[in-house]
Amino acid sequence: MMKTTVGIIGLGKMGGNLALQAIEKGYTIIGMSKHHKQDLEQQHLVQVKNTKDLVTQLSSPRIVLLLLPSGKTVDEMIEEIVPLFNAGDVLADCGNSYWGDSIRLYKGKKILVFII
Repeated sequence: MMKTTVGIIGLGKMGGNLALQAIEKGYTIIGMSKHHKQDLEQQHLVQVKNTKDLVTQLSSPRIVLLLLPSGKTVDEMIEEIVPLFNAGDVLADCGNSYWGDSIRLYKGKKILVFII
């Protein structure tokens, strides 16, 4: 099976550990976080500073996982990254968002799925 490249925004406890598990399984991870994560780079995570760099390093269809604190942070990131996407790209909120927010975002056509 061909391993793909996945973007992860939010490299805290959940996002960082998910990135490490994916890297161990042979995936290439492009990560973005508020704080530089040198320990993850040492494990072969490619770290970028902004959403434009993250999106340009992913092949279509792009897969980006959000592991951010729920609420305003998620909404702001969606507003920032969705305009950089193409049809068929996937954005999944994998954090601890309130289920009602996922419905609101779906109805507003911002994202499709997303409570994991």
